[in-house]
Amino acid sequence: MKPGVRRVLIVLFAGGLVMQSALATSRFRNLSVDRVLDNATGLVWQTSPMEDKISYQSASQYCESLRVDDIGDWRLPGIKELASIIDERSYNPAAYHYFRTQPHFYWSATRNAADEKYVWLVNFSDSHIHSFRRDSLFHVRCVSDTSDH
Repeated sequence: MKPGVRRVLIVLFAGGLVMQSALATSRFRNLSVDRVLDNATGLVWQTSPMEDKISYQSASQYCESLRVDDIGDWRLPGIKELASIIDERSYNPAAYHYFRTQPHFYWSATRNAADEKYVWLVNFSDSHIHSFRRDSLFHVRCVSDTSDH
């Protein structure tokens, strides 16, 4: 490869990384140490999820009773909402840096239509989506629809 072509490719690649980083920066806004607003969806995310692994029912109850910065109105995210914070450029964890995410499975509120005993989860180690039984134990991250907190 000619030196000039290599230089152009390196500049294009580096420029693309800077642009992607800038897009992520404009997409998210820290509301506090514990909450971040996703400007693309209008959702407010809990930045520090519970560290313990819990069942689906416990995860749902945890989110419903959660108070962050003295604000309630939290819930389990749907699978599409949870997948929206996957950063395809990252691995282990595959999440934007705004979220203190462990490279593990996280519950969604979306049940598997083929078997109601199963729920969809995101594996933030590799960004894959899986279905597991509701009585399994996994991590939870809560979301709120209210962006005017």
